[in-house]
Amino acid sequence: MKHKAIYHLLVATSALMALVETSVAQTIYIPEGSATSVAVVDFKSKAIVRRYSDLEAVHGLAIAEEKQLLIAGSLSEIETGDALKERKPAGMSEEDHAAHHAPSTTQTSSQGDGSKSLLSVVQIETGDILRRIEVPGGVHHVAVTPDERFAVVTHPSGGGISVVNLSSLQLEAFIPTGNNPNYLAFGSAADTVYVSNAGNGTISEVDLDRRIVRRNLLAGTSPEHMIADPSSGTLYAVDTGAGRIIELNLKTGEAYARSISAEKFMP
Repeated sequence: MKHKAIYHLLVATSALMALVETSVAQTIYIPEGSATSVAVVDFKSKAIVRRYSDLEAVHGLAIAEEKQLLIAGSLSEIETGDALKERKPAGMSEEDHAAHHAPSTTQTSSQGDGSKSLLSVVQIETGDILRRIEVPGGVHHVAVTPDERFAVVTHPSGGGISVVNLSSLQLEAFIPTGNNPNYLAFGSAADTVYVSNAGNGTISEVDLDRRIVRRNLLAGTSPEHMIADPSSGTLYAVDTGAGRIIELNLKTGEAYARSISAEKFMP
């Protein structure tokens, strides 16, 4: 299991890290960045079967499979007010749109550096954008909790993560984690997410219900992409600054570093 987990992590650090796949539907979603769209690819035929459009600077993607939602994060920062108003989904009333973007009363802590970007919630079947949610800063990685309660996104320039409720489709919290938060991973608990802070060599263990960082774990020099093995309680992170894998015991917080050798882990 260890070698398999590390192999998959090495694959995840490639350009294919931009792909989001749902195993049941055999569908791959590819963010197309400046093309302001997401390509939907049929895995079997390798053909693009449709595109979701009007998704500015789309980068991070995640799927809520049971809810049949695609969560798309934008790297582009926007102005508030008129800039957001212009992005009102077609067919939505001004009143409903204003309610959708009303400030949440449950947000915690300060919100990044004051910059804003948009997190779009897309209905997979129709491609309709159900909601555009203003979040504090450009979005790099997007993940959905295993129970599909929340979407969580990293803000590298903002020093933290945003937590969005997938029932109300509202921003619930901004939680500071560390310098240059990069990637997200879940272990065995749906209420706990791990955030790699590439700027200070730590991985934050975040309690999503309490909206706090429980602990910061040392993880090399610049941890980025990660994968967790819940069965062994181990988190694997790529330390890009040193060209190695960090193997982190989530119970003890002890970290072990090994040099990357992809050939060793090939199946």
